[in-house]
Amino acid sequence: MTVKYEMTKNDKDNLLKYYIEGLSLNVMYSITKIPKRQITGFFKKNGLDLVKRYDVIENYFDNIDTSEKSYWLGYMYCDGFVGEGKYNNVVLSSIDENIIDSLISELIESGENCVKKQREPDGQISNFSTNTLYEMRFSNKHMKETLSEYNIVPNRKDRIFLDISVVPEEFRKYTLYGMIDADGSLEDNGVVSLYVTRLISESYIDFVKTLE
Repeated sequence: MTVKYEMTKNDKDNLLKYYIEGLSLNVMYSITKIPKRQITGFFKKNGLDLVKRYDVIENYFDNIDTSEKSYWLGYMYCDGFVGEGKYNNVVLSSIDENIIDSLISELIESGENCVKKQREPDGQISNFSTNTLYEMRFSNKHMKETLSEYNIVPNRKDRIFLDISVVPEEFRKYTLYGMIDADGSLEDNGVVSLYVTRLISESYIDFVKTLE
């Protein structure tokens, strides 16, 4: 007699996380060892479908040939990241819901497709914890690899500067606009500030100098 595996709360939380990350049924099974029938039953019970849920314009960033692509590349560099290893996530977080909706409309071709999450503030002192945070997250291997080549990476601590050589000179100012909208601010005196780590501050300065 086969004994049915009893899923724990941790199992269910992990399955939902893997679903958001776009993992396939086979990958979920290889990680959790929960029987595939129970995994599919869990998602069906919760109104979720394991089939592909979106159609991404996966070559969007292959050729940075418009001001819009240049802008979004700069924004993704500052506030986005891609998955590590076998995870093919492409993720952008922002306190501005319009930013998330705008990028979704740029990258997603059809369907309800892209996972959009909302996190409520937790009361701590920082932009991301005192404001509602919105997140775009989907899985696409080709776009993940393309963005990785441009130095948009899984771990921001390991970050090196964006490969600006992929952006034609006439569009580079839009890359800067995206960076400022993501990580910058406009002071009362009209000064624009861009908040960066010391590790890459000189690279930002060199980049801005090329726009003069």
